[in-house]
Amino acid sequence: MFEHITGFDDASIGASAAVLLGAVDALASGEMWRCSEPDLGRLVQTVEVAQRRLDMVVAAAAVQAHDRGVAAAAGFTTAGAGPEATVRSIAGWLRSLVTISPEPVNFSVYGSGS
Repeated sequence: MFEHITGFDDASIGASAAVLLGAVDALASGEMWRCSEPDLGRLVQTVEVAQRRLDMVVAAAAVQAHDRGVAAAAGFTTAGAGPEATVRSIAGWLRSLVTISPEPVNFSVYGSGS
């Protein structure tokens, strides 16, 4: 189902990433127009909490990458020294990893509740 989720050395991390994407896809393809008003509010709150937790996962991965010198090893170095140069190299490495998926957007979340 998630062919692009491959190559994890740690199988549990790879499996968790696949489950995460499956859950997000299930929510995105849900028929939001069927939700009650309280459920819509709860869903917004739940997704916001999940986004914050995922931001912390990304931050933890970036810290590990920094500690291990991953950005520099991948060629993301900048002129200068100190914390600013380090932040720029990590930022470049992160930008190289994050792209917008070429898969089409599923607009079924808008439903036909009118």
